[in-house]
Amino acid sequence: MTTTLRKPASFKPSLEFKSSGLRGRLQPVCNQVLKQFHQLPSLRLLCYFDDENPERLQKHFGQFAGIHIPILGAVPWPDYVEHHFFDWAGEIAFDNLIYVPGTRYAQERVHFVIIFSHELQHFIQWGFARKVYQANVLLFQNLHLFDPTTEVKPWGLPLNRDAMIVAKRVAGAVCGMKRVKEFIELQINDGKQATNISKTQMWEWIRTISPSAPRYDLYKETDHLVQKYRTKLIRLKSDIDFSKSEWWL
Repeated sequence: MTTTLRKPASFKPSLEFKSSGLRGRLQPVCNQVLKQFHQLPSLRLLCYFDDENPERLQKHFGQFAGIHIPILGAVPWPDYVEHHFFDWAGEIAFDNLIYVPGTRYAQERVHFVIIFSHELQHFIQWGFARKVYQANVLLFQNLHLFDPTTEVKPWGLPLNRDAMIVAKRVAGAVCGMKRVKEFIELQINDGKQATNISKTQMWEWIRTISPSAPRYDLYKETDHLVQKYRTKLIRLKSDIDFSKSEWWL
């Protein structure tokens, strides 16, 4: 399956930080990460870095270390985040948001780079392959209903595999692959000590990812799952016509 993605001129993301101390520590790293992304969608992106971890957001989205989302819909954002969404006339100033809460994970340079790069790749997927992105979200939300015995984990869905390949490559470029490997081993050991099976499995999976592997075919890998669960996907209410062979167009 060969698909050419259009590449319009990208906009420079806006970086906002909860505190001046956070800005001083993270902005240089953010700039290093952004240099690794040579083409972003022509959408207005706000990146907000918090030094708090609002419980209501973790309840709304489920536990997360970073998130990419269009700035639409009812989300209980703190006022200090939401006020950045608007311009001086009260109009929406951004199309998409990357939000990184203040967790212990974001305090470690390697993990912060992985989180930010991962969400930037989700932004790219949204901008250049919207229906593929949306199909993955539907699979994420419904896969265990479609197939209770599936061995596919949320982090193993094509959208997340593609994002993690990129994140691991960017982390290697910014922090050095030796530090990246050491950090991954530390996360695996922490998961084992805490008997956190899910965390251990996820980081063991990340360890297997090769950032130098040939380009990951997000379309092909997503279509493989779509074909497998086509009948059930058709029954869902969505903007995608899964009955078409080229449903992503």
